[in-house]
Amino acid sequence: AVDTEALARNLFEVYRFRSVNDLDVYKDENTARLLGNYRACVLSLAEGYKEEGRDAELSALFDWAAETAPVSWEILYSASEHHRESCSIEIGAEFLERAGAALLEVYGQHPTATYDNALAVASILFGSYREYERSERIYRGTIARDPERYTAYRELAACLQSAGRLDDALQIIRDYQD
Repeated sequence: AVDTEALARNLFEVYRFRSVNDLDVYKDENTARLLGNYRACVLSLAEGYKEEGRDAELSALFDWAAETAPVSWEILYSASEHHRESCSIEIGAEFLERAGAALLEVYGQHPTATYDNALAVASILFGSYREYERSERIYRGTIARDPERYTAYRELAACLQSAGRLDDALQIIRDYQD
């Protein structure tokens, strides 16, 4: 069980997050790995807030984390799921697009930043949220990272077709064929 009060006090009042998000501050491999502990704390507190039905604090936590703590694409993905489940669909879609963009930034450099995970993020934006423009951006980013694989082209074409852009959908398939 998570002691949400103690964890919140530690995150917001005790721990100091000086320069952890500053890209100009050097962090060696060990330091970067240790910063993952802060991500784990954010996720634990989020789960505690979720279990307690503290949706407003959950939303504020993810906003705080995005500005303060080192945030990975997985944290942004979790934030999107928490928001979607608490009926904040628009905020959930925003966090999910941010997760996809963050994944694409570290594509191939992190074990979870894969083609399949990028497709999954785009597919959720398309299928669950019906956010055609947002999913299109992630599909196109995925294609740019691995233009030889067909799946992202096919899914992007389906997205464009669903958005009423049949000519664009056909062009995507032609682009792959070329």
